[in-house]
This record gives sequence, C-alpha cells and structure tokens, in this order.
Amino acid sequence: MTDYYQSLELPRDATQEQIRRNYRQLALRFHPDRAGPEGAERLKEVQSAYEVLLNPQKRKIYDRFGARFVDNPVSEVLILQLGGRLILCIMACIPFLAASLVVIFTAFLVAYVAGRLVARDAHSVNNHSRAYWNYVKVFSPLFIVDIIVGIPTLVVFLCRCARYV
Repeated sequence: MTDYYQSLELPRDATQEQIRRNYRQLALRFHPDRAGPEGAERLKEVQSAYEVLLNPQKRKIYDRFGARFVDNPVSEVLILQLGGRLILCIMACIPFLAASLVVIFTAFLVAYVAGRLVARDAHSVNNHSRAYWNYVKVFSPLFIVDIIVGIPTLVVFLCRCARYV
C-alpha cells in the first residue's frame, strides 16, 4: 500500500486547499480517457488518498496509526475516543479476571471435597436433607457482586487509561 501523501504528491503538513488543488491536477492527468487503463489504477489510488486526507478525522487517524485503521468504522470511533491505549487497558484486565476465576474455582473445589457442598444424587438427598449444590444458588451472588463492584471498577479503570492518551 502506498503512502497517501505520496499518492497526492503532497508534504505531510499540506493544507486542505493544497490537497484539493493537487487532487484536481492528478485527476485530470490520470483520467482514463487521457491516461488509459494504467491511469485508471493510479486514479483509484489518488481518489482513496483524497477521501482520507480531506476528512480531518480520517487524516488524524491515518497520520497516527496508518491506512489499515481508516476504513474500519469501529476502530475509528474507539481510537478517536479512547486512543491507542484501550487495548493495553483491556489486556491488563485479562490476568486479573483469570486469577479471580482460578481463586473462585479453587474455593468451590475445596468446599466440595471437604463436604460443605453436597452434590445432588440419589444417595445424598432424602426427606430430611434437601441441601444440594445448585449452580444458580452458588453463582447468583457472584453475578450480583460482579454487577455492583466489577462493572463500575472496570469503567473507572478504562476512564483512567483514556486520560493518558
């Protein structure tokens, strides 16, 4: 992929007027009626460069991250709003979540082996003891804690990361 500034024969600090003027000149020079089929390919490059460099938001993304992030509307919004550090912030949360799951799993496994969590089968359930390990009973408090504590903590963490952009 070629550089958009080279496609329009412009310096990196070109103004909007310079971009328009060079685009018009190059569009006339490489028009398929004048330059033939080779000019048509070059005209497509010039048009794509013009579309990106004329739009201030797309130009900012192109200057900072390159051409591959310009065409993706989701990445455009995320990069403009949160910056390039969003991925680092998310990657920092993944080890914390993995460690939390390991601790929770270990706690449930120890409680099950110790006999505090009784499995439901024919031998353990009778009329006097209806207690058994039900996933809804076990994980509902975790979901509630996750909603009350985890989501606000994640939002605060992402906001702090976005501040450093």
